[in-house]
Amino acid sequence: MTIKVTLDEILEHEEFILVDWSISNVNIRIEQFFIPHILESKLKSIDKIKSILERNNTYTIRNVTNEIKRLQKLINNKLDRISSVKTYNKGGHRIERKPHIRPENSKLLYDIKRELSNVRRISERKELKINDKRYDILIDIVKLISIEGKLKTDFGYLMGKRGSDRSEKSDTDEKIVATLYWQSIFSNKTPTLLAQDSDFKNLLKIVTNEIGSKIFLPYNNDFREGITRNPFTLFDRQIRNGYYELVTAKDQFVYKNDFYIPKLASEKNQKVMEEINSLWQQWHYLSNYNTQPISPACLS
Repeated sequence: MTIKVTLDEILEHEEFILVDWSISNVNIRIEQFFIPHILESKLKSIDKIKSILERNNTYTIRNVTNEIKRLQKLINNKLDRISSVKTYNKGGHRIERKPHIRPENSKLLYDIKRELSNVRRISERKELKINDKRYDILIDIVKLISIEGKLKTDFGYLMGKRGSDRSEKSDTDEKIVATLYWQSIFSNKTPTLLAQDSDFKNLLKIVTNEIGSKIFLPYNNDFREGITRNPFTLFDRQIRNGYYELVTAKDQFVYKNDFYIPKLASEKNQKVMEEINSLWQQWHYLSNYNTQPISPACLS
């Protein structure tokens, strides 16, 4: 049964909410700089995510802040072109021209620039800092399966233009997934992800079931027990109606007895499995023989 809830319900009842920038829906294409009602909509979306991040139970990671910075760079470049004066010599006369843009569009862009700066500062304050080598191991494990299994796509707008697939260059999704895992393992608060990105469905279902496989026991026992004891939740925003659909629940995790990533040849699967087993062994060693205390996720 599909469970749908409102944003207010999530913010009110969830203890630990990791916010992905995808819920802002603020990517701006070049042609949209000249459409006032779209810019107004983007401005409202920025204000909305700002109000979300101001909540005491919401958090981000550094990569999310970096995505905001990239959007700031796009807006700043556009405003620089708007304000620049082009000089032409025609028939010995100097002619100065400014790029044509409606005043209301210019004002909206400056408003977006101001609000993005505010959101970036809030996001920087809400970044989680996890100082533990095991966290880096989790990231490596998630990235390995994500890349080899081609579990996501990223056709984001770079400088206002839709680009090629950047999924292997961007690791924001993988780091968010690893952060959810970390919270499940080492925190008593149930971690929740707020997103509008279908890639997370693949990542959380396939990666969780594969790296929790019995074939990696006893090295992945911390992971298996943590996810079972404190399962994370994904709320995926539905664009059509604005509701958030609960797409990840406890009963969806079925740890496998083997290891197999679809669409990978047997030899490649074997190689990936050996790499993951080696990473889990490193985790196991650090957990059992390292005297350093557990480093919980905390605000940087």
